[in-house]
Formats: sequence, structure tokens, C-alpha cells
Amino acid sequence: MRITKRDLLAGAAVSLAAPLVLKSAAFAAPSSEAVAKGLTYFQDRAATQAVLCRDLTVAIESGDFEAARQAYGAARPPYEEIEVHAGAFADIDADIDARPYAFDGGETSGDFKGFHRIEALLFRDRDLAGALPVAQELERSIAALSAALGEADRFSDKLFFEGLIALPEEVASKKISSEEGTWSDLSLVIFRHNFIGVQSQYAGFAEAVEAKNVAAYERAQMAFLQAQAVLEPYFEGGGVTRYSDVRAFERGAIVKAAYDIRAAMEHSGEVLGLL
Repeated sequence: MRITKRDLLAGAAVSLAAPLVLKSAAFAAPSSEAVAKGLTYFQDRAATQAVLCRDLTVAIESGDFEAARQAYGAARPPYEEIEVHAGAFADIDADIDARPYAFDGGETSGDFKGFHRIEALLFRDRDLAGALPVAQELERSIAALSAALGEADRFSDKLFFEGLIALPEEVASKKISSEEGTWSDLSLVIFRHNFIGVQSQYAGFAEAVEAKNVAAYERAQMAFLQAQAVLEPYFEGGGVTRYSDVRAFERGAIVKAAYDIRAAMEHSGEVLGLL
């Protein structure tokens, strides 16, 4: 049995991207146009993800552990943005990004695959031979993801906002424990790109929110800016701070930023009548 992000939604709710502009260039009302805008961005990110996963496979095939680990870190960001909509393709998400607790038997389950299995094999076990078939299968899963992102009937305004609420909540309530980067110590990369993903999908709705309730729009804008201010110091000089070096009170600031984004997304969703 696997636990997917669809289940979590039902129950509750190193190459880095530049910050996104919050407000969309032209948008009049909440509709499928906002969905299309968000999916276009994610389709582009999925194309980038495919290239990075091919690079990861090639690096593993090379037999160079350091190159493979670097390629792993570089490959993580795009899907951590796309994960916003994991509820729309739960089985594919599980193949790409599920952690061991999602499966009966944990790491011994044949269903455990994707990034987190590769992470353990590269950073803990130093097992390039074991990582290679998992990386090759991950490439196939990314191809399935790209196809799913092109199926507009999987998505809706309401589902978008469910994801915008669920992902920052997951950062604050689960990922902050460092389970996201247990072996690679790259959790800060994951947090950063989860927030970028949320912001990218909110952008198509921003003008409609502002037209109905300026305070809700400004709350969202401030939440994104504050999250960026909390995280960006960890990426100075083109590198990334190891999550194990982040002190407790600093982790608390990330938790607050995540919950502030969650609350702002919920407020905007209510303004638009989507929640």
C-alpha cells in the first residue's frame, strides 16, 4: 500500500531558479486561463527536469560518485515546483518523489523508487550500480509527468488552490524535520523550490484576487517576499547551506514563512470563492 499526496490532500489539506514576479501580466477573472498559465510554466519545468534527469543517468553511468551527487542536486528543483499539483497525478508523484514511509516495507518495497531511492543509494550506500536502473526508470516517470501536465482535464481552479495550500503546509509540518533531504542534506533546496512552485501557480490568479480584495493580494505578495527573505541567505555565493547546519530558531523562521504562505493562499482562495 502506498500513501500518496492525493491522500494527504483528502485528509487535510545545485542549480536554482530565480524569484518569480507575483502579479501576472494580463488576467481578468479566475478561469481556466489561470490554470493554462500555470501549466505552461510547469510544462517548461518538466522539459528542464527531463534534461536534468538524463544528465543524472549519464553521471551515474560515468562511475564518478562526485559527479553523480552533483547531478542529483541539480536535478531536484524542477519537480519540487511541479509538486504543487501532485494531487492531480498521485501515482506518478509516488514514482518520482515518495519517501519510504509511503510504502508497506519502507525501503524494502519494490514500489519505492525515484529521487529518494537514488538519494540513499548515492549519498548513503555509494551504490552507483544500484542507482543506475532507478535513474533510468525515473526518466520514464518524468516522461509520464510531462504527458500528464498536458491533460488539462486533470486540473481545475479549485484543485490549484488545494495544492497551493497543501504544499506549504507539508513543508512546515513534515519536511522541516529534514526527511526531505535525509541523506543528501539538501532540504533547503526543496523548501526554496516548493515556495517558487506555489508562487508560480498563484500568479495567474493574482490580478483577480487584487480586484476583489487588495488586502488578500498584498498578504500573498508579502508572504512570498518574506519567505524569499528567510531562505535566500542560505544560497549566497551560488552554493547552498547544508540543512544540518541550520539552527533551531532558523528552522522556526522557515516554518513560519510556510504557514504564512499557506494562510495567504487560503485567504485568496476564499476571496475567489474556490474554497
